[in-house]
Amino acid sequence: MPASPPTFLLTGFEPFGGDTGNPSWEIADRLDGWQVRAPADGAARDGIGGAQGPLLAVVRSVRLPCVFDAALAALD
Repeated sequence: MPASPPTFLLTGFEPFGGDTGNPSWEIADRLDGWQVRAPADGAARDGIGGAQGPLLAVVRSVRLPCVFDAALAALD
């Protein structure tokens, strides 16, 4: 059985100070589930378009509250 690819944890924070959004979370949320793949043989090395090779890693995102102890608990 092949080993699972590594997972990269990306965190962002909830809105605070009366704001309706937080750019750190908006970026992390958009990247959740993104897969890092090796280029396939003969494919462009920029990773844009074309065939893709083996899965190297996966990005997972977590939204953290803006309260210190609560953020640590959510991260656990």
